[in-house]
Amino acid sequence: MKIVLGAKNKLGFVNAKIEAPEEGSEGFERWKGCDYMVASWLWNSIAKDLVGGFLYATSLKELWDEISERFGGSNGPMIYQIKRRISLLMQDGLSITSYYTKLKELWYELENIRVILSCTCGSVKISTEVDNCDKLMQFLMGLNGAYDQDQKTKAVVAIGKEHEGLYILDKSSFLSSAIQFYHKVKHLLDSLALNSVNTSFSSVSINKENFQLFNFA
Repeated sequence: MKIVLGAKNKLGFVNAKIEAPEEGSEGFERWKGCDYMVASWLWNSIAKDLVGGFLYATSLKELWDEISERFGGSNGPMIYQIKRRISLLMQDGLSITSYYTKLKELWYELENIRVILSCTCGSVKISTEVDNCDKLMQFLMGLNGAYDQDQKTKAVVAIGKEHEGLYILDKSSFLSSAIQFYHKVKHLLDSLALNSVNTSFSSVSINKENFQLFNFA
């Protein structure tokens, strides 16, 4: 919310840096309209079951300070809720494209509230690769019967073994193969989602010579 207010040049309304003009002056009505608009943004950002706890705020700044005090210290609860939604998301009756799009929206939402590392060292690269593998597993685990359960389990187990350094594929790590696969699937599904094209799995294979999970029809 702070980013949104800053982008719209309205942050001064909640931190009291934009003071109210004298009532009856030329700019008062315009200021009051902006003040009401910012207030509506804040109220709409609060879950309905929590609104009651903020009703006694007597000013926009007081409301902002109360929200910041309660929720500004940590994104932990929000991260938990998003990760829970990811874990519960299943393909069910959705097309592959629709299922992937919903999952991608949750990933994007999660990335926007998590702390992002800014350095370019090897640790960050490894962390990114592990994150991509996690996304691959989340994608696989949410698929329904269109994708053979036994093959899906093998893929997840194999990725888990690679994290423990136990699985090697063609003199390169399974992790690298999984990452390559993830980006191929991501590129294809992004294209399909963009063009609103439906797709389905036609075959699945996992072997040591050729890491190939999906063929799309």
